[in-house]
Amino acid sequence: MTNIVELNFSSKKNRMAKTDSLYVYYPVTVVPVKYWSVEKQQLSIISETILKLCKMKQYRIDELMNKMQLPPAWKSILAAEMDDLLLKNLIVKHQDYFEAKNKDIDSTSYEYKEGVMFFDEVRGQFFEYVHENELLFSYEQTLDLCIDSNTECTKAYYEDVKCDEQMKRAVYNYNENKKKFFEDGVVIEEVPIENAITKEIRVEKKSFAFAKRAYLPICLKVEQLYYSEQGTYTPVIAKSPFTNEKSSLLYSIIENQDQGKLAIEWLLETSKASLEQEMMMSMGQVSVLDRVEAGLQGTSVSQAVLEYLQLGEKVLIEFERGERHNPALRAAYINNYNLAIEAVMQELIQPKRTLQAPLQWKQAYEKKTLDRVIETIVYSMSHILPAAILRNMKKIAQQMVKLEQGQSLHVYGNRDFMALLLLADELEQRQWQKRLIEQAHVLPMYEELVELRNKTGSHHDETLFQMSHSAYYELLQKIKQQAYEIIQFLEGK
Repeated sequence: MTNIVELNFSSKKNRMAKTDSLYVYYPVTVVPVKYWSVEKQQLSIISETILKLCKMKQYRIDELMNKMQLPPAWKSILAAEMDDLLLKNLIVKHQDYFEAKNKDIDSTSYEYKEGVMFFDEVRGQFFEYVHENELLFSYEQTLDLCIDSNTECTKAYYEDVKCDEQMKRAVYNYNENKKKFFEDGVVIEEVPIENAITKEIRVEKKSFAFAKRAYLPICLKVEQLYYSEQGTYTPVIAKSPFTNEKSSLLYSIIENQDQGKLAIEWLLETSKASLEQEMMMSMGQVSVLDRVEAGLQGTSVSQAVLEYLQLGEKVLIEFERGERHNPALRAAYINNYNLAIEAVMQELIQPKRTLQAPLQWKQAYEKKTLDRVIETIVYSMSHILPAAILRNMKKIAQQMVKLEQGQSLHVYGNRDFMALLLLADELEQRQWQKRLIEQAHVLPMYEELVELRNKTGSHHDETLFQMSHSAYYELLQKIKQQAYEIIQFLEGK
């Protein structure tokens, strides 16, 4: 009998593989734990408004009442909300005045929770994920496509201090990535974080008797067909059972295992008929490429950017033909253009990931004035610089101060990429600030697309879901035009 572990009921239900997907079974050891989990602060609209106001200046209660245009009867409600913010240590009181404790308000807190961690028996380390809900265990007599275990989680290892250290590091990274998601809506795949402060991390695991070996189903799926000048191809992706998102990490592991290779080859073979059918639609292919070329207006882009833009054009063509789409896919179509811009930005910032801070920044950091130095750098463009990008510039500048030789900066998502580009601009004098000021509409448009992606891609958005077919098409057309204009700007046109 083979033990299978799944994270939710829908995962188990979806394991009835379709023609475009297949499951491989990944060896893990399930470990019950208690740990400190980072969580998003749950604040009311009134509390959020108070925080925003107190971030700008000090206020008395009566001044806040006037500023928020609240009737006198609401004074007790406002006072209760402020008491709650004081308890959460988000605001401080000086005599009769209140102000935000930090200029960049921390919207997260920590809660002590129970969950389970997964020891990866292929890599010999813990996944950077903690599951806090019920698990589903099932058994099957025989199971195909099982990835071989390379490193079993033995009792000796489990009780060794190395195991504790690995668990703490995994929890630290998991919490840091959750913070990034809360702040910027960016889902980060597992990436090691240097200098993890594991001494401050508390993880308690049960005795070895509670650890349970099992296979974790991982979905391999045929992704959207893309066209290129060299022909057509159909890539296979692995979907993370932890985030339900595409996982480059899991795919790179699975494709190097014998059973993983077999599964990928089978998927590609079964998609061959569909691929040939698409290739026969040569007029459609020309139409898609022509539309992309017209949008780029001669701008050269990488193959990855081209593929995202082709997908966007294909969706718009289907809309123009009157074909109906599932409203649940609307957020993904919007995010597709965000990913196209991200592909351009990644190329631009890749050489800058190892930039170290100049001496002036290091001295300012010691004096706790580094934030002011960064504000001074971008003062000339402060009228167009979004607050979120400025905030990320300050955080990345602190990373650069602490960066050691051979290390790389950890930046994720378009806000981080633009923040690093502007910091590098100061050090390398590449004139990005000058260009952004000259074309002042680009940066607010850039931020608008990120904000829209975060709003619709990270949470269910009822307005987007209920939008009429024609209204959504108009929105998608606007996003497309903005994305093409941003890409042309970034590529130097």
